[in-house]
Amino acid sequence: MGRDHRIALLALAFVVATGVALGCRGKPRGGEQSVAPAASTPPDRLAPGEPAPGQEKAFELLLPRGARIDRSFGGSVYVHVPHPPEKVANWVREQSDDAEAVVGPTGTVFSKMHVRGADTSHHLRVEISPGVTNDMTSMVVDRVEDRPKDVPSGSNEELMKKAGLTPEGKLLDPTRVE
Repeated sequence: MGRDHRIALLALAFVVATGVALGCRGKPRGGEQSVAPAASTPPDRLAPGEPAPGQEKAFELLLPRGARIDRSFGGSVYVHVPHPPEKVANWVREQSDDAEAVVGPTGTVFSKMHVRGADTSHHLRVEISPGVTNDMTSMVVDRVEDRPKDVPSGSNEELMKKAGLTPEGKLLDPTRVE
């Protein structure tokens, strides 16, 4: 075999090997489908700067990681959160079905919100305000009691009169006893 013949065989082997290597990266065969990476962030990932869920709760409201309950008094829970007020307000908004907030110069107030998954009669009032530093937030969570619709309203005298009594508690018309 001559030298030219060997060079031709090596060149042919190189072309075949290159073609095979390039062919592996070609189009998918018959039943195979190429899988494109997801364009959005997977659901178990947090957006940049978004607080992670914590273990603490103020009533039904799950607090972000790092939140510290300072004190509880009656129907109020006072919390310090190591995140900026805007992030905390978004955190609270994401946990609610019907969160309507009032944003003012001193903070955000959710006057009556229902936490998703909580009893339908349970509502909270959440007040979010800046803390001592820019990345700290103070939060007050109050339980809001729903007033029953059948509770009569008015002054004590009016209520007594509707019940057929004098302000002293005696019957207005003693002949009419039910």
